[in-house]
This record gives sequence, structure tokens and C-alpha cells, in this order.
Amino acid sequence: MRLREYLEELRVCEDGKLGEKGLDNNFPIFLRARYNEIIYFLKKNLDYNLIKLIEKDYKKNHIFSYKKGPVDLQVINWIPPNYLEDYPFNYLSEKMGLLKKRFEIYNMTITLHPHKTSEISWEKSSRFAVQVLEDIARQAINNNLSLCLTETMAASNFSRIVFYPNSGDQQ
Repeated sequence: MRLREYLEELRVCEDGKLGEKGLDNNFPIFLRARYNEIIYFLKKNLDYNLIKLIEKDYKKNHIFSYKKGPVDLQVINWIPPNYLEDYPFNYLSEKMGLLKKRFEIYNMTITLHPHKTSEISWEKSSRFAVQVLEDIARQAINNNLSLCLTETMAASNFSRIVFYPNSGDQQ
């Protein structure tokens, strides 16, 4: 699925149905990018606030909050090694192998954590997560960064996985 197509689906989706499009807590965005450039982008963007930095060995974990709504971003300079093995679709071994091969190019993960507050419902916080995803997608498009969204699919519908760039995308 194309990135712009998925973002448009999210824009027109009712707040309460964003989970059906995959946008939920722990929504991962995989990128092939220079980690420090993504951190710089988030730090200079007035919509984000750095909450915490955790460094252990060579792994970095920056945690940002989105100032416009209750969404936290966890930005790590690695891909969790068991990420794909934990999926319910790993029984589709042939397609899984192809996905793993394509997945090897990514070097960092941004995980979105929308959350409800006493003033803002879960559904509304998910709408704020769409805004954050659009910011990250715009950064990928503007800087020709490879991006993958795996949470956009049903258990066996690999055509719903978003890759950018995808064949036919304008760069």
C-alpha cells in the first residue's frame, strides 16, 4: 500500500475507527534514516518536547511528547530483533521470508503511544497520533527516507503494509 493512500484513509476515518486502520497504542514506524537527523527534526519542531534520553551501550532511546495532544513518541536507533516473529501472521512462511528480507534495510523505530487523559478520550488521542504520523511521513517524503508501517494490515493481508518509497511513488 502507498503511504499517501494510507494517510488519506486515516484523514477521512472516523476517530473511533482508527484502530481498525491499525493506528493504536505502540504503533511502530520503521525508518532508514540518520538517527541524529530525526532527533534534530523533532527537537527543532515546536510541536514536540524531549522528555527523556536513555542511553545504554550503543542503543539510544529518546522520548518526546506531542504538545498538541496526548501522544508520546519513543525513538530508538535500532529495530527490536524479535519484532516480526511476534506477529500473528508468522505462519505464512513464504511471504514472511520476503517481508523479512525487505525489512532488513531499516535501522530505527519510532513508536507512537497515544493515550487518553481526563480531558481527552482515547479516540481523540488517536486523531492526534494521525497528526504525528503525518509529520513523520512528510519528513520521510521530503528527505527521501525509506519508511515502513506494518501495523496497517489484517493478519494475512500483506498488501496493506505501507512501504515508502514504493514503486510508482513520486519522489
